[in-house]
Formats: sequence, C-alpha cells, structure tokens
Amino acid sequence: MTLELTDLRGNLKSAFPSTGPDYTTKLVEFTFINIGSAFEHARKFWSVKSPSELVEVLTNNAREQFETLSEQIEELAAVSQRAWAGRGENTDSAFWD
Repeated sequence: MTLELTDLRGNLKSAFPSTGPDYTTKLVEFTFINIGSAFEHARKFWSVKSPSELVEVLTNNAREQFETLSEQIEELAAVSQRAWAGRGENTDSAFWD
C-alpha cells in the first residue's frame, strides 16, 4: 500500500469538515510534509560516502529545516490571525487579559 501525501492533503477538508482551512488543517498538512522531508533527509544521510559529504548533507539539512520551519511558522501565524479576526476579537490583548 502506497501512502500518497497529495491524496491525504486533498482530503483534509473532509477529515475536518467543521474547521475548513484553519490552524488544525495546516498542522496536519505540515505533519505530512515534515514526515516526507524526514524520510528524504534519512535517505540522503545513508547515501553519504565521505566525511566531507556528511558535513555537506548535515549543513544542507539544517538550512532546509530552518527555512521550512520559518515558512510554516509564518503560515500558522497568518491562519491564527485570520481566525481571531473572524471572531471579531482584539488579537493583541486576547492572550493577556
């Protein structure tokens, strides 16, 4: 049985019908993306043939993970802001009152 990430992501709305494209849906989507990325990085790691290649693979992995995490945080923040704005509440003081 083959796991198709695009099929799973495409069916998120049916899996979470009441939430639509919100924070939970994004978290699930990012989970699938990050699992696929982890397997790809493991494949690259196990194909290393020299110490210099190992350093290159590890450096590239760290850079890619940082970039991906930064993008995912920005997307989650935007989704969160839209959700709070949709509720008609002040997002600046919602957590501090």
